[in-house]
Amino acid sequence: MIVGYALPSVAGGNGYLSVYLCGILIGNRFIPDKKEMVHFFDILTEIAQMVIFFLLGLLVTPSQLPEVFVPALLLCLFMLFIGRPVSVLAILKPFGASWQQIGVVSWAGLRGVASIVFSIYVVLSGIPMTYNLFNMVFVIVLLSLAVQGTLLPVVSRKLEMIDKNANVMRTFNDYQDENDISFVKIKITDNHPFAGKTLKEIEMPPGVLVVLLFRGQETMMPNGDTSLEGGDLLICAAPAFEDRENLTLYEVEIDKNHKWRDKPVNELDQKAGVLIVMVKREGSTLIPNGNTIIRQDDLLVFRRQKHAKQAHG
Repeated sequence: MIVGYALPSVAGGNGYLSVYLCGILIGNRFIPDKKEMVHFFDILTEIAQMVIFFLLGLLVTPSQLPEVFVPALLLCLFMLFIGRPVSVLAILKPFGASWQQIGVVSWAGLRGVASIVFSIYVVLSGIPMTYNLFNMVFVIVLLSLAVQGTLLPVVSRKLEMIDKNANVMRTFNDYQDENDISFVKIKITDNHPFAGKTLKEIEMPPGVLVVLLFRGQETMMPNGDTSLEGGDLLICAAPAFEDRENLTLYEVEIDKNHKWRDKPVNELDQKAGVLIVMVKREGSTLIPNGNTIIRQDDLLVFRRQKHAKQAHG
């Protein structure tokens, strides 16, 4: 990144644009742990933005803001309705972008940190100015945030450019966790029905896919001919349950006087719509069955479904 900024600057180019293009190229390549790196750099970006806005506040003279308000407003209107739309149209239309896309990108060009940084460069270069540039940039940034930032959701809805199924946290080709897929693990014991069978011989529920297999210290990408052994750990992908409003979880701690202590699950008096989904015991988590004995100091996690009807059969 440093070289990407330094070389264009020495050659008289734009170091910021060069770094931006480097980021696009790197972001579309495979990088181990890229998702965690992106989150880390997001924090650094926020810190840098706070510092830059703080510097702008130090350089602005509030008593002089009224005299630059009118020229700042005119300049802001020019950029909003003429300058940015024309430049966005010239760049995106040759690539087949729709008018809706061009409209949203044109409106979404909020003035912010980049404007502040470039204004500092202009002032340091000693170019004579009629108005105080920092004061003008400050007013333009506020107007841009107030008008463009406030109306951006409205403009996006009017142009039908809101995708409710998209994830704005995705970065380039880096997969992010989606709400419609969950990963579950299945421990294969020696007595498990899957032990000694290949994956193609197992009747898995529709929509469930075995994506990973751990065997001792070995990690395997399984296929239909992979044979399962006792001690294997399967990682499966399956559609996630989405009706969260109709499902709640709560915890109950078993003390020495609790009526369920030392009883198996199948002897517990449970109401309809309530199910013990896990037992936390001595730092481990158990998925209970009817023969699981509830012990003192266990933490039971219940599933409670609203308006549930008890199943019979």
